[in-house]
Amino acid sequence: MTSLRILALGTLLAACGAAVEAPAATTTAGAEAPPAETEPAEPAPTPAETEAADNANVDDESALRAEALLFLDRERHVDLDAPREERVAVLESLSELPLTRPGVRDVRDACVSGHRRILEAEAHTAAAREMMAPYGDDRDVPPAEAERVGTAIATSSALISEARPLMDRCHAGVRALNERFRPPLP
Repeated sequence: MTSLRILALGTLLAACGAAVEAPAATTTAGAEAPPAETEPAEPAPTPAETEAADNANVDDESALRAEALLFLDRERHVDLDAPREERVAVLESLSELPLTRPGVRDVRDACVSGHRRILEAEAHTAAAREMMAPYGDDRDVPPAEAERVGTAIATSSALISEARPLMDRCHAGVRALNERFRPPLP
């Protein structure tokens, strides 16, 4: 139906264009100027070309939907409270998805990068705890050890700062993909 409308519109426009003549151009002295050269009008698409274009748009939307749903299905398994090994495995699975649509791929990349920075921050925090464990509540920590602990905590803090904007993009992108491809049930 769409193909027929486009074909009919193209035919109508071509008919109108052929029936309307442009007024002759004149020079500043009032004499007629030679007719301007115009490029030939592009022929109206054939019904088969129009149908192919319509199908390509449908195929693109279908492919985008398939990639978005594949990503969303895996992304929902990322649980910040899950054991580290489980989160690493889920992130590895997400990062290996063969996504070709930039909108989905960019959201995936932000999520994976953000979660990896959080994992790194947790590792540095755990290292700082381990360094402090031998001292218990004793405030008399050797200066070299205190410096190493401080470095681990500063690194952890920097990684969390890096993760924040990535996770904001991740959450906004996931929300947008869910709204577009998984509308709420009535």
